[in-house]
Amino acid sequence: MKERFWGLAATLLVVAQCVGAGSGGRDGPGGESEPVADTSIIAAQEELTRSVMDLPGVTGTAVGLCEGEPCIKVYLVSPSREIVDQIPSTFRGFPVDAEVTGEIRARGGTPRE
Repeated sequence: MKERFWGLAATLLVVAQCVGAGSGGRDGPGGESEPVADTSIIAAQEELTRSVMDLPGVTGTAVGLCEGEPCIKVYLVSPSREIVDQIPSTFRGFPVDAEVTGEIRARGGTPRE
């Protein structure tokens, strides 16, 4: 449950910062582009999350940037080749990036068993 919360929190933060920075934005009062959420990448991230969270060593997922473009991040405890090989390089047309972050847990929380 905590992983889902952190994945959603990270998704909302990244989407607010990067999606719509370019085409697809709406012009704001000063002519600047306002971000517009791309719900398809969020839906893809949520679907991928359901399939990878049961893999040992996966701590969460999020929408992020890979080489300046929106992508799905899969966070890992360690750089295990066994785990990385089970994560697709693309999912629903979006690039997927496995990133080693170490254990992720809420403050005061306990590590996942």
